[in-house]
Amino acid sequence: MKLMIKYLFISLLISSVQAVDFNVHEIPVPKFFKVQVVADHMNMNGIDMGVLQFQTKESFSAIESFYKSEVGEIKVSALDTMRVVSWLDDDKLFSVQVNYDDFNRVNHGFITVSNMPQFMNKQVELGKDFPLPSRSTVINDIKAQDLNKNSRTLWINNNSTVKNNIAFYKSHYQREGWRLDHEMIKPDGNSGVLMMSLGANELNLVANINEAMTTDINIVIVEK
Repeated sequence: MKLMIKYLFISLLISSVQAVDFNVHEIPVPKFFKVQVVADHMNMNGIDMGVLQFQTKESFSAIESFYKSEVGEIKVSALDTMRVVSWLDDDKLFSVQVNYDDFNRVNHGFITVSNMPQFMNKQVELGKDFPLPSRSTVINDIKAQDLNKNSRTLWINNNSTVKNNIAFYKSHYQREGWRLDHEMIKPDGNSGVLMMSLGANELNLVANINEAMTTDINIVIVEK
């Protein structure tokens, strides 16, 4: 999940344009891509986007050539080991983020189309209307719509223990009528998981002590 968040966050840094409607199925893709939809629509930290995942045995040069031919003017950049092809079209930002897998000898990554608000003029309250332990910081807040389900994924950080964080969320959702399906905290207290459900709805939580000795909490809630 963190790898995907890195990809998507990079796509937010490339440019800023005004918000418009988009259709993820209108993203141009070459025939040599094996593609699947990650989300028809998601909102990451206030940015609307659609996301496709791809894999191909063709080279990056072939990918670059396709998009030059298909859309005309493109921007090609490198970010760590990732290479990115991006372009603007009708106030939409398109981004093809490519990594090479040495073991499987394939290029793979994500294609995004984004509605990009002007960051300086828009204040986004991450974690709005979501229960948070005291003195928590929300690092990422992703809302996604995919077919018949909605999901929300949050990355939260605080100074509380793994045990206390899990107890907080278990208590909160039990009061809301959710059922406890699974709870586990390692003997050293450095990590734990929590799984709960309400009908077809699911909550999955993973908490870990990080290198800074604070706690990272990753929560995914799926509503079906």
